[in-house]
Amino acid sequence: MDELNYTDIWKYLEDRANKLKDRAVTLSTWLLGFATAMIAFAADKTIRVGADGATVNAPELVLLIGVLGLGLVWYVVKMLKNYGLHLERNFKRADRARQQIGTLDEIWDAGKDITEEGLKLSEPLSIVATAAYALGTGFAALLVLGVVLIVTGGSK
Repeated sequence: MDELNYTDIWKYLEDRANKLKDRAVTLSTWLLGFATAMIAFAADKTIRVGADGATVNAPELVLLIGVLGLGLVWYVVKMLKNYGLHLERNFKRADRARQQIGTLDEIWDAGKDITEEGLKLSEPLSIVATAAYALGTGFAALLVLGVVLIVTGGSK
């Protein structure tokens, strides 16, 4: 049997993890950009500010955008956690290969103990997740505003 080339395995796993990180940041940034556009659309099409205060002329649309936006933010956070899980597993496997410890199966098994519980996202992913939570707060506010306006029949 051929001897393992730990350097090639390490380079492959590191490269794979870095590509996953780039993909996660790119995809989530695009989705959060769309979420931001949804909030801007809601503000532009439904809120009117005049001398006598602000009015909302389409509370149903505000409610719908709030619900859809929260769903989108939930998806982005879930996606980031999933990518984070794969990243941590790949980096742990890469470290094992770099240290030249074990067989190929042992290197692969090095990442199996990492689960979503207690997972700490790496720096670029945690920054994007923070932005997602901030947008989620905005969507939650739109949702509450829409419900209150629909229930009270008001527009202010």
